[in-house]
Amino acid sequence: MAEARADGGVVIGRFQPFHNGHLRLVHRAMDVGERCIVVLGSSQESRTERNPFTVDERRAMIEAGLDRAVRDRLRFVPVADLGDEPRWARNVEDLVTQLLADEIDRQPSIRLVGAFKDDSSDYLRAFPRWPLVHVPPEPAVGGMLHATDLRTRLFGSLDRLDDRPSDDDVLRLTSLVPAGTLEYLRGWRVDQGRPEWDWPESV
Repeated sequence: MAEARADGGVVIGRFQPFHNGHLRLVHRAMDVGERCIVVLGSSQESRTERNPFTVDERRAMIEAGLDRAVRDRLRFVPVADLGDEPRWARNVEDLVTQLLADEIDRQPSIRLVGAFKDDSSDYLRAFPRWPLVHVPPEPAVGGMLHATDLRTRLFGSLDRLDDRPSDDDVLRLTSLVPAGTLEYLRGWRVDQGRPEWDWPESV
């Protein structure tokens, strides 16, 4: 007998940018939960080396990478860094629980969906009250798919801080991000003009 779905499956990340590994997590969260709650970490950060995209841009590129039926079951919770992991984790728990409770009018059941790929995944251990659904990391040439490598492909050829990626830079991500996300990024590089970047020349 199949296990009953939880009220929400939670996926936590910075999504800088959203890639196929993240897509796998979202789909698994939809399998185990009636809704997928995407926690957008480092929500206060943008236009930096580690966090080039704003929280609204990240939400848009995630939605662009999913079909409409999935988007209807998607919820977003932006969460800022606090510099204190236990306090940050409690904040995530409180915000997600409140969002679901407001929607279903009762205490929700929640499962956390994630992939242990390296030390950056240790935050998954900060939520002992949420059963963890582990998803194997997305493979890539030479190892596992990691957003750091995608940022290097996208921005690594820039030699000026106020330059923007070329269409060829964006197309380097073709096999690594959902098709809708790729099209969003191609539009983003045109629409953004020449934004100010707060990062060193080497990303």
